[in-house]
Amino acid sequence: MIELDSGVVLPLPKRAKGFSRPSDITDYRWKTMKPELWKRAYTHCLYSLPIHFELPLHSVVPKLAKKMMEASDPFNVALRFMGEMELAGFITLERGMDERIVMPTQKFLDLVLDCERAPETAIVYPVLAGEELPNIPIRGGVSDAMNKHVASIASDMAGEEFEINEFMLDIIKKYPPTFDKVSSAFMYKRSMSAAKQYLGEKFKFPYFLDSRGRMYVTTTCGFSPQGADHEKALLVPTYKEVLTVEGFNALKEAAYGYSEIHWDYKTMWNHGRDPHKYVDGWMAADKPYSYLACARLIYLYLSDPSQPLPAFIPLDGRCSGLQHWSAVVRSDAITRHLGMHKNEHELDIYEKVAADWSAILPPEEKQFATRKAAKIPVMTWGYNATMMTSMDHMGKLFGAKQKWDMASKSFVNTSEGLARGETSRLGVDLYKQLQQTLGPLQAAVSWVSGCATLISKQGNVEIRWPTPDGFTCLQRKVKGERLVLKCTLSSGDELYLEILDFSKEVPNTAKHRSAIAPNIIHSLDATHLRMVARRLKELGLPMIFIHDSFATHCQYREILYDIIVETFIELYSREYLAELKSYWESMYGIELDDPPALGDWKPDSLQGLKRFFL
Repeated sequence: MIELDSGVVLPLPKRAKGFSRPSDITDYRWKTMKPELWKRAYTHCLYSLPIHFELPLHSVVPKLAKKMMEASDPFNVALRFMGEMELAGFITLERGMDERIVMPTQKFLDLVLDCERAPETAIVYPVLAGEELPNIPIRGGVSDAMNKHVASIASDMAGEEFEINEFMLDIIKKYPPTFDKVSSAFMYKRSMSAAKQYLGEKFKFPYFLDSRGRMYVTTTCGFSPQGADHEKALLVPTYKEVLTVEGFNALKEAAYGYSEIHWDYKTMWNHGRDPHKYVDGWMAADKPYSYLACARLIYLYLSDPSQPLPAFIPLDGRCSGLQHWSAVVRSDAITRHLGMHKNEHELDIYEKVAADWSAILPPEEKQFATRKAAKIPVMTWGYNATMMTSMDHMGKLFGAKQKWDMASKSFVNTSEGLARGETSRLGVDLYKQLQQTLGPLQAAVSWVSGCATLISKQGNVEIRWPTPDGFTCLQRKVKGERLVLKCTLSSGDELYLEILDFSKEVPNTAKHRSAIAPNIIHSLDATHLRMVARRLKELGLPMIFIHDSFATHCQYREILYDIIVETFIELYSREYLAELKSYWESMYGIELDDPPALGDWKPDSLQGLKRFFL
């Protein structure tokens, strides 16, 4: 038997299939090492499993397999682990329509999988202050000299020190968030455990660059600047300054942004002074924990304006994906709804799409055409969202809750709401209207998708392109071959699973076509982030970044905003699609159609605008 952390006991495999013996290891050492290898592999799976609850088994096994560092056949190890966990009563593999869904049992939920008991290699933690941050790796991308140079710039961005906000830690423990997913609830437990470990310490977060140049935190301990609302609220920068009146006003604006409720600052002062008394108040905020952290700073400032405070505020793009796409094509019509035009329309882009959608709906259905309903499909349109995304969103908002009934082989309603067919039709109507409203941007998306199709059909599994600051991006799409895994469990039962094998170098043209547009836009917002970071570094100002969100101390809000605008103008004063055409023609030896003609919007028109980033 193998006993893992938290009392998980699983059978030791009779034959350790999945592991090979190195040539320099004797029979004796091999026999003694086998159980330890299996224990390590099982433990990695155990600590990774909670984030994969409610996902199909065929997608969970490959994800767990990535944790199998010593295994020569990781897929079989991961599959064996899942089978043994089911036999031991820790998980169930519930049947969906055509797949098995991984769900925890109460036996598993009762386990204490906290960070304190985790093996060293199972969870990635922040780096303590004074220790050297590792060099930022480039995962899945090009690692040439130029890209490594860009990664070194990213290292500067990862240098900000944090500590645990003890005030917010106590609040989040007492008033935990509600979760609609078991995996999220489990990761909350992990974040509380890790935060307790790091209480009183100063630390930094290690990052990596993906194949598009985007920065991501490598930690898996349960909290990070890129995490959920409660994770961000757990962290506070160590950098502090005394606030000026302008800085305090910026702090109030940040609180308004998190709350989406225009409380006066006296109300916010009360929330920060006694959150236990006013819990029903601050919990009504859009992002309650980030808002309360701001309200606490407001309370501290009003109590003693002379004390230095770690008051960092973020500036976020107004639907960042569309801002970048509209700048690429210089669309005068779209920029009016994104804070990028001197003659800004009173409707933002979500309200614009909702209004256009309402115009085509019958009177009895116009009630569904709201800003909230349009927001997710609009926000995700530039990142490969499809008609199905819109249909699913309508189902979540307006549809009756359903579950799959095995007896009748159909979905049955568990709450009131519109039927699936009605919500699907609403989603289709919204998506079609979205395509029309965003017509100028759709032409550019269609052009880059067509280019990717031609490049892929030449036999290329990889498509490369440069960013304006010299980073070479990489998109790799390989067609998978169906592979059946067979695993014999300790009980003698056999477990079969069909997965995709990507070992053969066959380009997946459909994936290339659908992925290229969102990946290009991701690479451009990563470029903009690095441009802003360079400028802040030159000025010696503190900085925290999350993709299209830029944060510095309240005192420097106006400086940061000006830098964001200036770098955005610099980025899009070039004809980027024409540069892409030239690069791809030279790189792949093909002839491409000309990109869509540019619109009338001028990048310089951003100067003096105050609602570009909020």
